[in-house]
Amino acid sequence: HADPKVPIGRPIDNTQIYLLDKDLNEVAIGETGEIYIGGDSVARGYLNRPQLTKERFINNPFTNKKLDRIYKSGDLARMLPDGNIDFIGRDDYQIKLRGYRIELGEIEAQILKHPSIRETVVTVVGENSTDKKLVAYIVFVNDKSLTVSELRTYLAKQLAEYMIPAAYVVLDKMPLATSGKIDRKALPSLGKDRPDLEQAYVAPSTDIEKYIAKLWCEILDLNRIGIYDKFFELGGNSLQAAQFISQLQKELKTNIFIVTIFEAPSIAEYVDLLKRDYAKALQNRFEKITSRNNQINITTNLQQSDFDNFDQYVPQLISEKASPKKRAASLQGTKGRAQAKNKKAIFILAPPRSGTTLLRVMLAGHPDLFAANELQLLGFQTMKARKEAYTGKFSLWLEGAVRTVMELKNCDADEAKNIIHQFELNNKTTKAFYKELQNWIGEKILVDKSPSYALDYHILQKAEQDFEDAIYIQLVRHPYAMIRSFEKMHMDQVMYLHAHQYNARQTGELIWTKSHQNINRFLQQIPAHRQFRLSYEDLVRQPKQMMQALCEKLGLDFHPALVNPYEDIEQKMTDGLYEHSKPMGDPKLLQHQKIDPKLADAWKGVLTDNFLSKTTWQLATDFSYPNIKNVKGAAEQPNENLTNSNSTHSTDIAIIGMSGRFPGAKNLQEFWQNLEEGKDVSKVFTTEELLKEGVDSQLFNSPDYVNRGMPLAHADCFDASFFGYLPKEAALMDPQHRIFLELAYAALEDAAYDPSRFKGEIGVFGGIARNTYLINNVLTHPNYFKSLDDFQIGVGLEKDFPATKVAYKLKLNGPAVNVQTACSSSGVAVHLACQSLLLGDAD
Repeated sequence: HADPKVPIGRPIDNTQIYLLDKDLNEVAIGETGEIYIGGDSVARGYLNRPQLTKERFINNPFTNKKLDRIYKSGDLARMLPDGNIDFIGRDDYQIKLRGYRIELGEIEAQILKHPSIRETVVTVVGENSTDKKLVAYIVFVNDKSLTVSELRTYLAKQLAEYMIPAAYVVLDKMPLATSGKIDRKALPSLGKDRPDLEQAYVAPSTDIEKYIAKLWCEILDLNRIGIYDKFFELGGNSLQAAQFISQLQKELKTNIFIVTIFEAPSIAEYVDLLKRDYAKALQNRFEKITSRNNQINITTNLQQSDFDNFDQYVPQLISEKASPKKRAASLQGTKGRAQAKNKKAIFILAPPRSGTTLLRVMLAGHPDLFAANELQLLGFQTMKARKEAYTGKFSLWLEGAVRTVMELKNCDADEAKNIIHQFELNNKTTKAFYKELQNWIGEKILVDKSPSYALDYHILQKAEQDFEDAIYIQLVRHPYAMIRSFEKMHMDQVMYLHAHQYNARQTGELIWTKSHQNINRFLQQIPAHRQFRLSYEDLVRQPKQMMQALCEKLGLDFHPALVNPYEDIEQKMTDGLYEHSKPMGDPKLLQHQKIDPKLADAWKGVLTDNFLSKTTWQLATDFSYPNIKNVKGAAEQPNENLTNSNSTHSTDIAIIGMSGRFPGAKNLQEFWQNLEEGKDVSKVFTTEELLKEGVDSQLFNSPDYVNRGMPLAHADCFDASFFGYLPKEAALMDPQHRIFLELAYAALEDAAYDPSRFKGEIGVFGGIARNTYLINNVLTHPNYFKSLDDFQIGVGLEKDFPATKVAYKLKLNGPAVNVQTACSSSGVAVHLACQSLLLGDAD
């Protein structure tokens, strides 16, 4: 077998060695390039072979001498840090497979290091990208032998994953050409026989085993496969695995991740996985199945200690081996020296299954944004560390960056992988790769949607270290809705976590709570103008209003495409890398044709299935989600993890729902942001607007007249039929009453109360004056009344007060009190409402 590899040394005196790429540029130290030889020792050419001389002896691009030439050797090598040259092999044997440039000689050299192997040749077999694979032909030493399993295990310790041959052919001897060299063209083709594996062949027996074996035989082009044979030892690759998963999903009509084939690589193991995680789907397609694993999975409520200890299962990717002090220093930068930051970027911060894919696709519709999908960059210092972390079943997390490069460079997946591979080979930082992406994007702002960032507080800090004035969008979804979606989509299979004992539901809850705890802690140090909190429920109910508010925060003009995410969907990176690949993000996104507001109610399942812990409920209520105790229709038995049930004699009063409309703010969230930013929301009225409203033009000349006010936007918009009004009635109503009615309904909805189902007393207290709209506005325009009926309607509305109007229209059977004082009507109304609660007049 081969001796340890020795470098070929340095060039001799009066000789120059150049390592060049295809464009005759010198490669960096450690990179592979072709050897070009220059200097006094270079010959004039090949005797009597002018064409070959022209191809091999070229003008020296590194000198001005016209007759100075360098020799193109066809050999590949790389420069070592000590100046020695490391020979790789012939350029003829460099191939490109699934985006990676592979030196076949490197693989052969590693195989030859095994003491049982005398000779080997590695080549590429296959017609297309799916079935193209590396094949190793081997000749054993004397009577020694190895199984495919043993050889793969050995090579896995020596070579990168993409360099391990998929198939192995054992020969008695290598075919030789007349020159005495191995004749590669005479190597036998791959047959359909099952490889020589470590385990004996065991035939499939059940329907599901036979179905999977049949799929594998078709995909891998083999005549038979045993239930203990492993997919990758049979010669399968990741593209063929994706093909298998794609067909299995169609058969079972459920979502399955490719990582399952890594977790359960044999048919027997895979069937057990399906019985454990996809029992219902199996029942619908195959015969009744009895699992080999009869354990019952019982979900128990999480305790505070589970949240306290969960960090140990989250890989610490940034400065993992550094002390906390050194890690903090690395995040802060070198003291006294400013570090150049990348341009502004936008980060969507949320746990998975929170609606981040929908938000990303919506943002992709804005012409000034480039919304990338699952870049998964921020958690690493270098591209090489990222590549080393995301291997095996976690390699899917590399695909988001590949898809982004495909989009920006207008290339296929293999070329995009090669571009990224160069960053990995050169050990470039992720910050440098981000910068390159931003350069390719141009003037657009990069949006990064990678839910894993929120699991590590230090990763969030790195965004501040690497980017100038980054903006953070915190997307919040009710924990119950997120966790149930997480569980249904089997997201626990793909989360990049250390091994742990939690089931899918518990894992989802731990991720929701820890992610938002980290985000909240991080955003405390971020100025208000660089952060925006958005609830998923608001996003799907009121997409236009939410995107308008977000655009205002981002300093962008609102664009209609933002609320039409399914328009030009094929241009928003919602497809996979290859034909059978899953897209990154939500695989169910394309099942919808428009934003579905009904998804806002997905959390209501908690009313009959409350498994959330006290810790999670507390954080949820901090986000203004109603506590289950205050939502009628919940299970009669209180959850022991929640706070103690209300006492009928309690004097504690909680605000559990709010609504509001203000000048410059459509809701409470916008109002609070305006207060934090000290924003001027007043409006300057033009002369034309004032004259149109009937303002006396002589007032304009008065120095005391101020043409500025603070009107409510859209006060003229009202859904009359929703509240049971005729259009004429609504037109004659005081706009304040219309808004009061809308806000009362919104407040009840925010508190999750349905008056039609609530059996207690709901009261309404309004601090507002009586209706003067009829006298001051309507009667001054007699043309409003086109008939006597119209006039009677107007007079009838005049007597109404907002509180009684709300109680009547919403069918509230508690006290309805209108309060009017000299200057503190609202305060007195709140006081009377509290007294009503304490006295039991209202619930």
